[in-house]
Amino acid sequence: MPLGQATVGGRFLAVASVEYQHPITRDLAVAAFYDRGNAADSRRALQTVAGWGAGVRWRTPVGPLNLDVARGEATGEWRLHVAIGVLF
Repeated sequence: MPLGQATVGGRFLAVASVEYQHPITRDLAVAAFYDRGNAADSRRALQTVAGWGAGVRWRTPVGPLNLDVARGEATGEWRLHVAIGVLF
């Protein structure tokens, strides 16, 4: 939730996410995902917003690398996300 120029959390949090990965090779996959959530100081004020995108999942010798491009419903902007994750 915005507070002046800062973005701060709230007392209530709602988060949901779904992702589909399609393997291309043993170490490479493409992914599509949809996320929904937000934070607010009260349940009544909690209005979730969506984000969606696509990316590449690469299993490297030092761990999985995720490269995603995603669009946020609240801002309408596209952003690049890079993450090193854990396989499960």
